[in-house]
Amino acid sequence: MIKLLSGAFAWIALTGLYGAAVTSQKDIAFTAEGAAIEQVGRVAYEENFTGSPSMTIPAYNYKNSSIFNVRKYNGRPCLTVTSKPGSKETAWSVLTPPVPVQPGRDFILEMDVKGTFSMHNARGRKNYSNKLQWLDKNRKPIGDVDYFYYESLSKEWLHNKIRGKVPEGAVFLVVQLGGGPSIGKDDSIAFSRVKVRLMEDLPRYGESAEFISRPIPAEENTKLTWNAECPPGSSVRIQLSSAADNNGRPGNWSAFYGPDGKNESFYTETGTSIRLAKPEHTWIRCRVILNSSKGQTPLLRQIRVGTAVDSGWHYGIDREPPTVERISESPVENPNAPVVFKIADETGVNWSTLKCVMEQNKADLTKALVRKGDTLTWKPSVPLQSGVNAFTFTVEDLAGNKHTVTRHCFIGSSFTGNVVTQREDGLILLNGKPFFPIGFFTIEKFPQNQFNYDSALAELKSCGVNFLQSYLGKPDVKELIPAAEKYGIMLCIRYWLFEFRNSSSVIGMYLADDTNRFSPSQLSSFQSYAKSFAPGLLGMQSEAPLCSYSSNYKQYVPYSDVFLPQLYPISDKYAAIRNGPQRVISDVRTCLRDIRVSGHAPKIILAAPQAFMLPPIWTRYPTQEELRLMTYLCIIHGANGIVWNSYISAFSTPERRKDILALAKELSVLYNVLTEKKGLQPPPPEILSGPELDSDGNPSMNVLLKKADGKTFLLAANSSKENVTASFALTGLRPGKVLFENRSIFVTENGFTDAFKPYEVHVYEFETIHPGGKNERQ
Repeated sequence: MIKLLSGAFAWIALTGLYGAAVTSQKDIAFTAEGAAIEQVGRVAYEENFTGSPSMTIPAYNYKNSSIFNVRKYNGRPCLTVTSKPGSKETAWSVLTPPVPVQPGRDFILEMDVKGTFSMHNARGRKNYSNKLQWLDKNRKPIGDVDYFYYESLSKEWLHNKIRGKVPEGAVFLVVQLGGGPSIGKDDSIAFSRVKVRLMEDLPRYGESAEFISRPIPAEENTKLTWNAECPPGSSVRIQLSSAADNNGRPGNWSAFYGPDGKNESFYTETGTSIRLAKPEHTWIRCRVILNSSKGQTPLLRQIRVGTAVDSGWHYGIDREPPTVERISESPVENPNAPVVFKIADETGVNWSTLKCVMEQNKADLTKALVRKGDTLTWKPSVPLQSGVNAFTFTVEDLAGNKHTVTRHCFIGSSFTGNVVTQREDGLILLNGKPFFPIGFFTIEKFPQNQFNYDSALAELKSCGVNFLQSYLGKPDVKELIPAAEKYGIMLCIRYWLFEFRNSSSVIGMYLADDTNRFSPSQLSSFQSYAKSFAPGLLGMQSEAPLCSYSSNYKQYVPYSDVFLPQLYPISDKYAAIRNGPQRVISDVRTCLRDIRVSGHAPKIILAAPQAFMLPPIWTRYPTQEELRLMTYLCIIHGANGIVWNSYISAFSTPERRKDILALAKELSVLYNVLTEKKGLQPPPPEILSGPELDSDGNPSMNVLLKKADGKTFLLAANSSKENVTASFALTGLRPGKVLFENRSIFVTENGFTDAFKPYEVHVYEFETIHPGGKNERQ
């Protein structure tokens, strides 16, 4: 499934959004609204490798391990990249020159590519990635880098399109094409064209465009209907091709034809009965042709063949297997209640491959399933056992993607626990009320809390802690929960501990730690297990992101509600790799980007900054300045909760316990601010002295503006190792104070200026002035 990528300023997509995959297309623009003819635009840059290339080849070549050739390959001039004989690992990139662009313009990046391996999920570090770098008029980088993916695994040339909008302030664009996967000794990748087109104020469309739909089950005399907007003179025309069934999927396709069966005719009237090329045919596909008129394009929203709907098109190789979900209610008390499942796929399900086994007794239930469309109903012949019942499905789609996954239902008493959902910005809603977790990754009994959970939680509560993620087993959780309920501290517990699902203190089920030990299907099964008896609770997982633009979280996004990124950048032993506390910026941004790429937003990010020392890798504790900086950077860049990972060691001395609990108390003071939605943000601060960028290349000043309780709050953090003085352009404010520092801050009509030590954080509070001189609370 082709993904939607989104950066801070631009959205990027490979020819479309989620929906039905099409098998081919020409000059079509797939959008959220439907299919239209693509704008022509103006060519801002094109490289077709017919002469001396304008690109930097290579820009980077790890250990000189890759070979670059501009030559003719499969009938086209192109750039080929292969590995040098004997190379064990390759990483590379090439760059376009700076391409002039205009802020606010839509753009399309086009590439013709073919290769022996896929770049669909390429992961390379910054210098070896596929990215768009925006530059200002002085050719300095601005804003976030936009990373993208594309298709390359094919014997034929694949035409990739990446769409987006030029961000404000951008004057130039540099496209970097890079190699994340190592190139094997017999592998290669080739580029025959790289082109950037900018759209114009008055859209210009080509004369025609077309695409071929996915396979659709059909019967003779079924109606072909469609929903389209056609400006005068424009048109939608459709031809059909049909095929017999071949073990659950289409066999050989007929030629395309119109309503009279001739290859030259077209369906032009919606509501016409279809005909099949042969009576035994049970599959059809549609060839759709759009024609423009006087610069206006038709917009096709939907095609319907009988009851089958085809819409939400995108172009790409379907790599995603069918989805399997239980849609009947769970838990239920009736052990004879039918269990209903839904199996869906964008290309289509190959129902002949379906198999369903009940895990308890290994009974094959496949023939007992009653299918209606994409739903399957199973009626128990004998009562189901109390507790969790598991059903393992194996099924393929028409593209050959296979999926084996387990789904569950629970026979027992109803769920009466917390109802935990999420706001559109990813903040937790606990029984409908905003909740910002402030807490720790694990809780244990040890000497400092008198080996007593009540004593431990009493201290935590007094310092503003409201959440704990627990690794504990059943005996300890049984002892922990009364204390949590007493002090109003919310818990995330192991996902199999269903006995505690109705506790007023439980809001989440912990599905997996170090998620990469499991497959996405396994994590999906863990979530299904927990949701069968606790549908109102959140499924949580945790892993280290580990990559600057495509993290370990990416393939697991759909299979939990919450992700706790393990942010452990403090280690003198690995300082060159882990890179200090500012590393959390790229990690949190990467996680949020992964959510947008997946198309499964919103999801909840609870950042887990390092608060421990654990030799031999993490050879020291974070300093208090580093811990405070990591905490605020996570919040500024989009985390909706802080769960410090302490591994107990953070509480090992009175000093460490005092420092980290003081930070928890600080966040609790800001609780109403942290639960408010992010509004319009101020322009970036102007750096008056000190570095503009930190050692990771991020802007050294990081800010987040929030409004709460009739006041304006600004969180500002210096992520560089040097002193920085910055000017903040904020208007409509009265002189305020710097929280937790016992000092005031003077504000003019143009804003204010302040100084920051290395890794220093300031939290500002201002009265907001409205017209008439009244503050916001008045």
